[in-house]
Amino acid sequence: MLNAVSVRRLLITACAVAFFSVPLHAADNDGAQQQLDQIKNEIGKLQQALREFKDERVRLQGDLKKSETDMSATQKRIQQIQQQLLQQQQDLQKLQQQRQSLQQSKKNQQEQIALQVRAAYELGQQNKLKALLNEEDPSRIGRNMAYYDYFNRARAEQIDAYVELLSKLDNLQPQIEQKSEQLRVAKSDLDKQQQQLVNARDERSRTLAKLNENILSKGDQLKQRGRDRATLEQVLQKIERDSRERESKQRDAIAHSQLQPVLSGQPFRELRGQLPWPVAGKQENQFGRAREGSDMRWQGVTISAREGDTVRAIHNGRVVFAEWLRGSGLLIIVDHGDGYLSLYAHNQTLLKASGDAVKAGDSIATVGSTGGEQQAGLYFEIRHKGVPADPAEWCRRA
Repeated sequence: MLNAVSVRRLLITACAVAFFSVPLHAADNDGAQQQLDQIKNEIGKLQQALREFKDERVRLQGDLKKSETDMSATQKRIQQIQQQLLQQQQDLQKLQQQRQSLQQSKKNQQEQIALQVRAAYELGQQNKLKALLNEEDPSRIGRNMAYYDYFNRARAEQIDAYVELLSKLDNLQPQIEQKSEQLRVAKSDLDKQQQQLVNARDERSRTLAKLNENILSKGDQLKQRGRDRATLEQVLQKIERDSRERESKQRDAIAHSQLQPVLSGQPFRELRGQLPWPVAGKQENQFGRAREGSDMRWQGVTISAREGDTVRAIHNGRVVFAEWLRGSGLLIIVDHGDGYLSLYAHNQTLLKASGDAVKAGDSIATVGSTGGEQQAGLYFEIRHKGVPADPAEWCRRA
């Protein structure tokens, strides 16, 4: 099966053959025309193959989006299940500790009841009437009657407490069994989700391999990168156009007590050099430097980090974009007001949705490699009124 490079080579060869095959003598016109017609037909077929390769690339980009968003959803589900498992394990442990405490109380009460039975036996198992008839001293009669009443009440209370304790134990056992079953189901669900994640990762790897095979050349890679950047710029321009109108509406709503302000605290513009980095890690490029093999320049920085590391908002704001975008993968953009935006790309999962208010330090995503990246890391930008700013000038030194 021909790949994209083979198709391009054949197209170039066909064009060369068409040029050098033109005959020098008029007597060969009929044969030459037939040969040229055949070559044109071959060129047409090859051009159609190139169009099909471009269509295939679009389809593969769609497949990449699906596999990466599926992975993100599965990863988020796994995290939720793990949290549920932790909570259920803690609940089960509390129930088991409670059962252990009740069983110890049961043992203690059994011993106390045994002591009372022994005390009753030592009294000769006399009843109140017999003790009254046998006693001659009136003062002792009163004391003995009071003692018998106290003894009987204490024994009755002890027996009631023992019965209540047994009831608690009986009620506790089904709760333990229920929690144990919930734990078993959650673990089974976790296993299934982890297998789905493995399958999604395999699918993503196959799609990336096909995409790399589909790329015609290094120059084609650079063109694709330029198209991806243009797509991102269109999104950012729309966000920036909407930002002023949104802030105006928010101010009006706040004035009419319809909305609470979200951009409270110190303004972004006053925090140059004081903001935190969104994730810890090594910076793989310098802002403003030319990107390898092209005249495009870095408008942000790529921070090398472990897959799954928490990405945090650098300042208060509102999420204005949170979805997959070609070239950026799972992307989240936060509007900090006054024309300031922060951008976080190639995430594994998004923890916030568009419209959510965030505070400085809030978890908004986890580090990943979506968008077709080979290595995990976070691409991070700061923009002011459509102009990229050097993150190193805004974030404090590590």
